[in-house]
Amino acid sequence: MAFLAATPAILGGMSVGTAVAVGTTVAAGAYSAVQARNAGIAQSNELKAQSRVEGLAAKQNEIERRRDLIRALSSQNAAAGAAGVTTDGSIGAIMKRDIRDNQNDLLVGDANASAQASLRRSQASNAVKQGNARAVTSLLDTGAKTYGMLG
Repeated sequence: MAFLAATPAILGGMSVGTAVAVGTTVAAGAYSAVQARNAGIAQSNELKAQSRVEGLAAKQNEIERRRDLIRALSSQNAAAGAAGVTTDGSIGAIMKRDIRDNQNDLLVGDANASAQASLRRSQASNAVKQGNARAVTSLLDTGAKTYGMLG
């Protein structure tokens, strides 16, 4: 019982119930802050993974476009050969145009994939910052609640 008699001195004159409430509020606020920060990090990691998947999909699309071009050129070349036509003249011009168009498509696709990856990196960075901001807000709110309980 001597312990309970000394409690007000240890707690600075605050009751045990108030001390428990303050401690619980501080613990809950700290937990909330950690959870907010971890949520931001998790969202950032998810966006980075999504960026990697999108990058792989863009590479796969590029491969498919190149295969399609090769098939089209092979088909045109075979048709020209079967007809006894050389690839000079209009057939050659069509092939060159197809190659140029395909190269332009690949450049546009690459630029789009690069822009999308940059967007995902920016979103990932912002997710961490937002998580940290929510954590700070939680700690400030906890501080205000604790101050209100003591004052």
